[in-house]
Amino acid sequence: MFFFQDDNFSVDVKRVKSFCDQVIEQKMDIKFGLMGTRIDTLKYFDDEMFSKLHQAGCLNIDIGIESGSDRILQLMSKAITVADIHEVNARIKHYDFIIKFTFIIGFPTESDEEINQTIDLAMKLAAENSHAYTPFYIATPYPGTGLYKQAIENGLKPPQSLEEWALFDRDQWYNNYPCWLSPQKIKKLEMITFVAFLYNKNIKFKITSPIFKFFFNLYQPIAHFRMKHKYFGLPFELWVKKILNKND
Repeated sequence: MFFFQDDNFSVDVKRVKSFCDQVIEQKMDIKFGLMGTRIDTLKYFDDEMFSKLHQAGCLNIDIGIESGSDRILQLMSKAITVADIHEVNARIKHYDFIIKFTFIIGFPTESDEEINQTIDLAMKLAAENSHAYTPFYIATPYPGTGLYKQAIENGLKPPQSLEEWALFDRDQWYNNYPCWLSPQKIKKLEMITFVAFLYNKNIKFKITSPIFKFFFNLYQPIAHFRMKHKYFGLPFELWVKKILNKND
């Protein structure tokens, strides 16, 4: 089993076709996954190309979507539209790939309505593709990126010492965004990322423990209700998560 951690794997369609042809012709008994692909390259894959990928042993494809808002997609220089995303999903859903559509929320200037558009898009993609799941993450402005520049423009104060940079953590650094994320907004984003990971039954393949499967089956309908109705109040899940983390 191989994983290609390469956002550019699918950029050159001829190269991908040649790779798949070689694997198929040499009858190589391998499986592989694409850990980073983009809609703006996959939209140039036709049905034959997706079929070759599947025949060559591709099992899963991770696709960075980021947002359901065309404005945010443009702001992030994604070079795609929501229409492009739907177009690719309409083709790829016919193949037995496990599809991980990843989303990001908490961008500077992002409105509640745009977050709702992202939730709607995630649920629609998963509903239309029985092999897809849609985890969410909170934006992290890495130095050197356009997002970092936008974050500075919106009031982010960057770390001033090596010790402060040592605390740079993708999973927690959003607590440094008081300029555009209030404590209440951060709580909401934390709830969305938690619920988005568990509302979809397609994520169940990642759960191997019988105990966790049992609790997943109990909680998944609650998570689905929250996502569908965009209700993230009374975050008892975060309280439970905090207690479990303390006991780790």
